[in-house]
Amino acid sequence: MRAARSLGALVVVALAIGAAFLAVHRAEAGTRTAVGDPGDRARSIIETFRSGEHLYVGPEMSSLLTPDQVEQVAAAAEAADPPVYVALVDSHLVAGYDGTHHLLAQLLEGVGDEAVYLVWDGQPRTGYSMTPPQLTGYLSSEMTGKNDLALLRFVDAVESEVTRVEPGERFDYWGGTGGGIAAGLLMVGLGYTLVMLVVGTIRAVAGSSFRLPGRWRDFFWGGS
Repeated sequence: MRAARSLGALVVVALAIGAAFLAVHRAEAGTRTAVGDPGDRARSIIETFRSGEHLYVGPEMSSLLTPDQVEQVAAAAEAADPPVYVALVDSHLVAGYDGTHHLLAQLLEGVGDEAVYLVWDGQPRTGYSMTPPQLTGYLSSEMTGKNDLALLRFVDAVESEVTRVEPGERFDYWGGTGGGIAAGLLMVGLGYTLVMLVVGTIRAVAGSSFRLPGRWRDFFWGGS
């Protein structure tokens, strides 16, 4: 009897641990965007950033900054800690991506650097940024003022607001691995209780004892 109870407890613990790791894995996977293959525009930006440049200016945005301003913004973006990658593109042009956030996800995956990625079309309130899981911090999307100053202000905000996150502190849906294990235990416990209630109800309706007989009762209920 005691061996059966121990085996039952081990099975429940094993199921809980498995459910916890599955929950954490699924939560982490859910935070990743299905970016797909980048189009020509996204590939061009990715290649520019991979070559060491930190500022991409689309042909349609060439009047946004003067040559001197381009150099100043690019240097500041590269020198920032964490570094910043800036893409100046018209967000209304569909070029292999579905909206600005999709483009950002493609850049994040395609470049792969631990950096802040900004896509801006020059409008005062349409700056969109994205960071990898290793970085955290709030960045305003407001880009008011002169174009070069707005970009430099964003770079300054990255340095003051964005911090690196240690692997053990990274946020996930369950609040970390410990939260995932607790969630797994809860899910297994609730599932176990539900199964026993269903089985017991069926047995009671059929005119049998609500509790399982013999060794099955010892295994699941702990015997008497």
